[in-house]
Amino acid sequence: MATSYRTPNRDEVMQAIERRLEGIRLERPRGALYVDFDEDHPRRRHFRRLIDPGIIRSNSTEVTLKALQTMKTLAENILRSPDEVKFHRIKPTNAKILELLINPPGVVEYIREMGFNPEVDEVEWQPYYVFHMKRLDDLKMGLAIINETIERESPKQEREERALEEAKAAEAKAKQKIMLKFQDDRLSVRARATRERRGGLADDIPRLPPKSKKSPAVVKTLADLRRDSKALDDGESSGEHEPA
Repeated sequence: MATSYRTPNRDEVMQAIERRLEGIRLERPRGALYVDFDEDHPRRRHFRRLIDPGIIRSNSTEVTLKALQTMKTLAENILRSPDEVKFHRIKPTNAKILELLINPPGVVEYIREMGFNPEVDEVEWQPYYVFHMKRLDDLKMGLAIINETIERESPKQEREERALEEAKAAEAKAKQKIMLKFQDDRLSVRARATRERRGGLADDIPRLPPKSKKSPAVVKTLADLRRDSKALDDGESSGEHEPA
C-alpha cells in the first residue's frame, strides 16, 4: 500500500523553526551567542576614544597619522616576530620616538593601553616602555583600531595637502599679477616722462628763419670788367663838370 505524504502548511513550518531555535538556546550557556560583542565592544570603544578625541583633537592630521603609523609598525613587528625581544621595548629618549610617540599628546596613553608598560632597565638604568605578551589581545585590538583610523584619516590629509597646494599656487599667481602690474606702471611712467622730456627740448630750440634762395653766380670775363671800369670812369668824369 502506497504511503501518502502531506505538505506542511506555513504555520507548521514556522512552529518547527521556533522549536529548533528554542532547543539551540537551551543547549548554549546564557549569552553565549553574543560573547564576542559583549566582551570586545566596550574595549574597542575605549581604544577609539583614546584616538578621537585623545590624539586627533590634540594634534594636526599629519602628526596624528605619523604617530598612528609608528604604533602600527611597532605592533606588526611584535605580531610578526613575537620572540624578538628587541621589538618589545621602546626607548623614550630616542629622538625619533620622542618626536613621534612621546611628545604628541595622547599617544603615550594609547601605547600603554596596547600593553607597553614603563620600566627601568636595572643594568643600563635606562627607561623603556616594555610590551608583555600577556597583553597580546590588547595589542591586536589596538592595531585594528589604528588601521581603521588610518584608513579614515588618510583621505583627510590628502585633501588638506591639496588645499594647501592650491592656496600656495593662488598666492603665487596673485603675487605675479601684482608684480607684472607694477612693472607695467613703471614702464608707462618712464615712457610718459621720455615723451615729455623730448617735447620740452623741442620747445627750447630756437627756430631759424627759412634760408633765401641764392641767385646764380654771374661769371664776368676780362672784357666785362674793363667795360665796367670804363663806365665807372665816365660817370665820375661827367660828375665833376656839373655845376655846383
